[in-house]
Amino acid sequence: MTQRSRWARAEALALGLALGLALGCGPDAPLPGYAPDPELHVAAIDPDAVQPFPPLPGSRAPVNQMLVVPLDGSRATADRLAADAGGSVVGQIPSLDLYQLEVPTTTMAGLEALLSSTRADPAVDLAIPNYVGEYDRCPAERDVGELDPPDRCPWEDNRYLPTATVLQELDREIPRYPVHVAVVDSGLALGSREFDEVSVADVSQPGGHTGSLADTVGHGTMVASLIAADDDGFGIDGIASPLRHDLHLLVSTIQSVAIAEVLGATQRALDAGAQVVNWSLGYGPYAETIPTGYTMAEVQLKFDGLIRDNPQALFVAAAGNEPEELTGLNRAPAGLDHPNLITVGSSEPCAPERHVEEHFRGARIDIVAQGRDVQAIAPNGDLVRGTGTSFSTPQVSAAAALLFSIQPELTPHAVRSALLEHALPGPPTAGGRFLNVARPVHQLLLDEQPDLAPVLDGDDDGEADAAGILAARVCSASQYTIDGIGSYQYTRDEESDVVAVGAIAEDGLTLSLLRPGSDLLALACEEGCAFELGTWPATGSFVSPPDPGGRMPPIGQLTGELDASWTLTDCVIEERVGDPVPGLSDSMRDAWPDRGIPQHVRITSSASGTFTGGRVDGYDRDGEPIVSELTRPFSGELSVLFVNGVPDREHPIVQALETHCENGRLR
Repeated sequence: MTQRSRWARAEALALGLALGLALGCGPDAPLPGYAPDPELHVAAIDPDAVQPFPPLPGSRAPVNQMLVVPLDGSRATADRLAADAGGSVVGQIPSLDLYQLEVPTTTMAGLEALLSSTRADPAVDLAIPNYVGEYDRCPAERDVGELDPPDRCPWEDNRYLPTATVLQELDREIPRYPVHVAVVDSGLALGSREFDEVSVADVSQPGGHTGSLADTVGHGTMVASLIAADDDGFGIDGIASPLRHDLHLLVSTIQSVAIAEVLGATQRALDAGAQVVNWSLGYGPYAETIPTGYTMAEVQLKFDGLIRDNPQALFVAAAGNEPEELTGLNRAPAGLDHPNLITVGSSEPCAPERHVEEHFRGARIDIVAQGRDVQAIAPNGDLVRGTGTSFSTPQVSAAAALLFSIQPELTPHAVRSALLEHALPGPPTAGGRFLNVARPVHQLLLDEQPDLAPVLDGDDDGEADAAGILAARVCSASQYTIDGIGSYQYTRDEESDVVAVGAIAEDGLTLSLLRPGSDLLALACEEGCAFELGTWPATGSFVSPPDPGGRMPPIGQLTGELDASWTLTDCVIEERVGDPVPGLSDSMRDAWPDRGIPQHVRITSSASGTFTGGRVDGYDRDGEPIVSELTRPFSGELSVLFVNGVPDREHPIVQALETHCENGRLR
């Protein structure tokens, strides 16, 4: 941008702010005080005028528009160039010195000729067609056979797909900061009722007011739902939805994927304070080297400048849906080399290390997320499935938003590094990294708040563990799994936040492990195991979080059955009570003249087996639950203080305690 352009832009922004205040952008507005730059405007294209542009194979553009960048960046030069071409300036993006010209040509040959003469003008830095890209959802025709994705994933695959439910579990303990995520796309349908819990702003309107928001294409609503759809009892949970009103969703609507519209909409989002920009769209693949003089580098040029000139923002771009290698030279904006850009590819459902074959591959892909049959929300609120890097990309954008909300001083490069460093193994043909939302979030929380170590770092090694119950986007839905029931630190009792309740009853031994507000695990030994040490069959149940007593289980509730073996290895009688039981025989009184009945008994044990259950992911329109299913091995070391509820000295369980436990009378 030239110095003259910078001064003009500063004056325009000041004027826009004044206009915004005058138009009533008060504190009740989604973006108080914000006003769009009045100098930034772009004209829509005529879809009927879009044709292939032969000089750059693979590209398309309207026959009656071109984009020019004058060497001096001035509007005066742009007006002169437009007049020479017999047209007019219909749009401009001052930050990029880019002007949109409408010209009288009606054929692509005529546009080629006009572009050629304009490019020869010594006052011109760049002159190109207004190339039209595409949303990166699945192509109309696939070059590989159809795959039949599973509806449910085994635990072995679920372990790759955790997200940050810990934010909800620790809601009162974690300070959160506002974060602004921009979706540059086809718009948003607020009538879906899936965005009521987050702050939505239309960056084309003063104050961000949303009265005119719409989405006739549906793509933008689907993309945004993966970031921000709220937990309302139906549909899905967006990955960043735990942030609720701290998540500011900036909607920057485009009518088409023409370069001028996308660049202008992105700049508008940046003016509104976007920290993360989601691009589920792109241009290419176009030929890399051709003799006509038109190159992919020219298409990339303004994206390069936009990303480079806005180091305060993290850009997340879809790799694209062609079965080709992403080289960094054949597509934009994906594949460009910037420390504040993440290029996102796609993996198959339930197979994080399996690349979607009909999508871009190659080392230029930074990370992948599930990209086939991803469940999202349509403008009418229905659940739909989408395929394409369009739908893997917002999962990464949402993960970045979580990190910015925990520590707003992070640089985009630091967020990018955290997501890549803590990724799980992904397709070796597509960068080798698969999105792991939980690990970078947990590690950042641990770094920022060491007092959370009992929850996040059970082994005290400074590295965040997979703690507690983690959410997962699996098989096209927001599904949840158990990650290591044994990692709850049940053995720490008073040092942990787990309330352990053991009970000895006449019909056996039961154990309940309650994490307040989180989950309840219960084991019940079949008759016999409480009476001597050894390994015994046991059954049990798991609920997370506990049912609040409503008519329907809450979304997120994980319930299941345990088929377990319970091994009792040691027991110690720690406390006794007096002799409250009347009618004891003289022999019993003589046997224990000064010893009461065992009251508190510490039992050291271990349990292992299989957890089988499901997680309530939502409800359909008929009120039927959407449930994910799990089968998960579990194990745990358990040292818990049990309360003896059997007051009869002569009962076999009491005699067994006295026989087998330290401090027992009959040992």
